[in-house]
Amino acid sequence: MNIPTADTEVREQSARTCADAASEVNRVSRAAGLSGLSAELAAEGPVPMVGLSAVDAETAVEIARLIRRGTKRAYKTVDALRAVFDSRGVNVPDLDLHQGQVQLGDVSVDTADALARLLGAPPQAIEVGDGEWPEAQQIADRLRAAFKTATGGGFLDPTVHPDCLRCGALIGLSLQAIDLRSARRLLAALRSGGLT
Repeated sequence: MNIPTADTEVREQSARTCADAASEVNRVSRAAGLSGLSAELAAEGPVPMVGLSAVDAETAVEIARLIRRGTKRAYKTVDALRAVFDSRGVNVPDLDLHQGQVQLGDVSVDTADALARLLGAPPQAIEVGDGEWPEAQQIADRLRAAFKTATGGGFLDPTVHPDCLRCGALIGLSLQAIDLRSARRLLAALRSGGLT
């Protein structure tokens, strides 16, 4: 007599979830007119997965168009942020949408300081020279606090790194990613000139 183990039960549940997901992909792809796209439970492997069929170029373009339409609001937020940053002279070159989040990327310490001030942080005479990590950390902390206040609790975790390869400065900050809700609140705060 085979008694199912917890691992077996988890795998079976995962397989059912994948089968349901494949069925849903097939249903919506037919509804969208993507007859060349099909999904099925992938062959046995260590983890149950959904396999998608190979598609022709026309179907691939249509899939991309539908995804773009589904992320239109998120892209509008990114484009609006880019426009506000540009209008305020804030250089955020890596700004993009990735995995449903707004990537802010790496910026110079001066840019982080300018962004903190735009979000309502009081100006401080902090100059960052060669290897002055504590001063850069102060700016990161100011930006973190200003972002939280301006976005009504949004979370930004700037990380100081000693070598900024993009701008050639010795110290830079990585701003990481923020969720779309925080990005929209950031946009509103920047448009209103600081604190919301």
